[in-house]
Amino acid sequence: MLFLINSRMRPGVTRDQLVAHFKMDIEQKTWELIRKGVVVQKYFKVGTQPGFIALLNCDSLEEAQVLVNDLRPVRNGLLDYDIDPVDYFPKFE
Repeated sequence: MLFLINSRMRPGVTRDQLVAHFKMDIEQKTWELIRKGVVVQKYFKVGTQPGFIALLNCDSLEEAQVLVNDLRPVRNGLLDYDIDPVDYFPKFE
């Protein structure tokens, strides 16, 4: 299943704090998710509200939540996020 992750800064976090965090090296476990195809696409939001958007390929919503909660900017309390299931074709059930 595909899940769209859309993050946003938590209240009280400054743009400078988040930008500095994103300039850090990407963690090894994040690279592994990219290499294994779990992270299908990723983009950084560069406007006034920085964050990231990612498309994850996971077996369940719960798996996607566990993976996102383990990302460094989420672990460190810098980002909140929404997860929405998505698909290449309309499957409105």
